[in-house]
Amino acid sequence: MIVNKFQITTIYFVVPSLSSGGAEKVLTFLAKSFNNQKYKSKLIVIGFQSDTVYDTNGIDILYLNKKRVSQSVLDLYLLIRKNRPDIVFGTLSHINSLLGLISFVTPKTKFIGRETIIGSTQKDHIAQNGIKSSIFNIIAKIGHKGLDTLVCQSKDMQIEVLKRKLVAKHKLAVINNPIQDGFKVKNRIPAFTNNWIFITVASLAKRKGHLRILEALKDLDIDFIYKIIGSGEELENIMKTARLYNLEKKIEHIPFTTRINELLMDSHLYLQGSYVEGFPNALVESLATGTPAVVFKAPGGINEIMINNVNGFIVSESKEMESKILKITKEIDCFKPEKVSSTITYRLNKTKILQQYDLLFAKLIAK
Repeated sequence: MIVNKFQITTIYFVVPSLSSGGAEKVLTFLAKSFNNQKYKSKLIVIGFQSDTVYDTNGIDILYLNKKRVSQSVLDLYLLIRKNRPDIVFGTLSHINSLLGLISFVTPKTKFIGRETIIGSTQKDHIAQNGIKSSIFNIIAKIGHKGLDTLVCQSKDMQIEVLKRKLVAKHKLAVINNPIQDGFKVKNRIPAFTNNWIFITVASLAKRKGHLRILEALKDLDIDFIYKIIGSGEELENIMKTARLYNLEKKIEHIPFTTRINELLMDSHLYLQGSYVEGFPNALVESLATGTPAVVFKAPGGINEIMINNVNGFIVSESKEMESKILKITKEIDCFKPEKVSSTITYRLNKTKILQQYDLLFAKLIAK
């Protein structure tokens, strides 16, 4: 197929909702970025407009107003069949699987999935539902075979996908998450007043490891405030543990905010307790603002992001996290914002990441 250089490529980006979430945030960014003289994009949202928390100005959006992805099968199929977009790009396993199945009956459209989890590790930290989980795994394997490309956020994820034999190696592309607009490096380390300011931005789920962060903080012999940004089913357990450790007065919980950049800039240290990640956006954003991090070792791109003793530390257990927190607070002047930020911005700036997607789209269309 010869591609006319003046031909506009149409892309449908499909997300379950526009409520807070890293996958939704990235695809919203892509939909906004690939809407120009070369591309015409449309953002297909399975859920409802009332759930939207992201800035969608300038994006052509269609809300299907469905509570579940499974309820949108016919709508998505008819939409793709009628309008015949050049590319359909989905994210999250259930949407990837659905689009892969639709691909078998719409062969002229190219289908891209974007993987978001390290499945074999995450299953140890989330509830599994026997038969239901087994059925989904079978559907997922069949559906993924129909994808033309599966985007992995990290090398760890690529290795995981190959182990699970979801798609052939030649169909995989590793593209990290970009640093998006609004995350600028701070011009100085925040002044120390009465407390060190620590922060974590993550959904309140078991796999995010908030409890092992609290374990690291319970014996910390310095004054600090720990800001927990996010909501989820683990809130009660986190607060119960905080009370057990006499930390409740040191914790500030913020369920949701649009001031993430400001809060990261005002913090001295970012803490991450996750047992598994895809490619942690909040960690990347913290480093981009110049705030160093102490992060538990886990699959999901951590080794691609962190540089020990330069932008923070990777640790293996809570006592080590406690030790590294103390080390950074004592040597905070060694973690200059410009230095910390530079470790990540040259690799994950949006121009570089968008170029990688542009090449991927062009390659698919040329087939």
